[in-house]
Amino acid sequence: MTFTPTAAGSRTASLTITDNGSGSPQSVSLSGTGTAAASPVVNLSPSSLSVNVSVGTAGMLKATLTNQGPGALTISSIAITGPQAADYSQTNNCPVTPATLPASASCAITITFTPSSTGLRSAAVTITDNGSASPQSITLSGTGVTPVVTLSRTSLSGSFAVGTTISAAVTLTNTGPGGLSISSIAITGAAAGDYSQTNNCPVSPATLAASASCTITVTFAPLWDSVRPR
Repeated sequence: MTFTPTAAGSRTASLTITDNGSGSPQSVSLSGTGTAAASPVVNLSPSSLSVNVSVGTAGMLKATLTNQGPGALTISSIAITGPQAADYSQTNNCPVTPATLPASASCAITITFTPSSTGLRSAAVTITDNGSASPQSITLSGTGVTPVVTLSRTSLSGSFAVGTTISAAVTLTNTGPGGLSISSIAITGAAAGDYSQTNNCPVSPATLAASASCTITVTFAPLWDSVRPR
């Protein structure tokens, strides 16, 4: 005989044998107890994440979800929730129902934080599943910051003969916090044609990391003998 309980609790039945023997039908009493299957335990590592990111740039955060068992984990959804959920997005390689995550198996969740303004931006990754204590969550505490830029020189000046070419370097340093997103570096002003520049600074979407520097080389080639704005 096989006992496959369809519900928890006492489950009774009888095995009945009908034949031409005396005392027919004979029977065997059956009594079984169905016990509720234990829910799998979900572990999130880490359970909270925090990062400082410059406004308008993106920061990456990673977490691991592990099914500690017993049994397979059925994940219904993984979503960003909370007050500033719009500043976050997530991708993952976790199986979503009807697929399951076996006991002792793990999957990865990657969170992208792109602050829309300065200050604390709070949200959470919420996982809904058949595990105990569902839904589980990862607390997200991202702070939008504005990096501070310093220049080794804020002015360049001198008198040079027409037809000569003079170059000078300026060091740009991102003193932080967060990465610096440079949109453009350009020569402007009344006599901009007398000047040119080259640089090794990263331009958006690339960023200059906190405490990093780049160099801007300015070249002056006066077109005629006159005071030229510098």
